[in-house]
Order: sequence, then structure tokens, then C-alpha cells
Amino acid sequence: QQVGKKGGEMLAPRSIAFSPDNKTLYLAGYVGQWNDQSWGSRSWGNMVMKMTYGSDQAPTLFAGDAEQEKFGTAEGKFRMPTSVACDLLGRVYVSDYMNNRIQIFDAEGKFLKAIAIPNPNLVKVHQKTGDIYVFSLQTLEAGFHRTSQKDDVEATMSHLGPFENPVLKNKCPLPL
Repeated sequence: QQVGKKGGEMLAPRSIAFSPDNKTLYLAGYVGQWNDQSWGSRSWGNMVMKMTYGSDQAPTLFAGDAEQEKFGTAEGKFRMPTSVACDLLGRVYVSDYMNNRIQIFDAEGKFLKAIAIPNPNLVKVHQKTGDIYVFSLQTLEAGFHRTSQKDDVEATMSHLGPFENPVLKNKCPLPL
């Protein structure tokens, strides 16, 4: 499902997650590209959408703001939500990349907690243990998209405990 428009741009999700009952899909990582400037641009939708699986209904807003240019640092607001995951209890985990945190919500969209972690690009939840796995891609110097030189980027995987006690269990570098 595509959401949002700017010039000729259409935003589409790059991450989806099923609720534990397999009835609801959560969609995040809405990214688009448009060329109304000669060099082109990229845009992120700062929202998480949800929809009933197998339905013809359009997704509805779950968290964040569907207005493309809106973003924030408050609970339930995002600055580049890149991925979404669910645990067995139906909690929804969102990697909030530029806010350096994972935000966690209940199935109705109520904010439960945030876990501080640098530049989370992808979040996954182990379905048996509830442990949280976060894959981060961090630039090593100031500037958001300075990724042209491989040596300027650090990729890591962080293994955290479950929702109740998300302490860091292990952190390891990943080769690029």
C-alpha cells in the first residue's frame, strides 16, 4: 500500500510485521523518492500504519504522523522509523533511527516504553524468549548520510533482554 505524495512521489513501506494472531499487519519504513529537483531526493514517512490482513481496506495510522513532513521526538513520534516487529504478547516494536531508540507500543497504539540505542536500523524479537535484536548502522562522523566511504560506517548487532528487562546482553560488529 502506498501512502503520501510529494510532487511525483509515492511512499511505500519497507518493513511489515504480523500480530501474533496473524490478523493484523503493521507497516513501517515508508520511503519514497522524487525528482522535482535535478539531483533527486529521498523522503521518509514518520508513521507506522496497520491493516487487517486479507482485507481490501486501506491501512490506518497506528503511531506517528501521516503528514509526510511532520516528525518529532516525543513519545509516539518518529524521525525515520525504519522497521517494525511484534512479540508474542502483541507489543509492537519500532526502530526510530534518527531518535536513537526503539519505541514499543501495545496493540492499540499506546506507548509503553522506549529503549535508547544508537541508530537502530532494524529491530527483531525472538518469538520464544522475547529477546530483542537490534541492527544498527552508524556513521562515525557528524552528518547523517556520510556513507560513501566504507570506513566511515560502523554496523553492529545488539542483543537485548526481553521487554521487561531490555539490558544489553551482547554487542558485536558486523562486516559491511
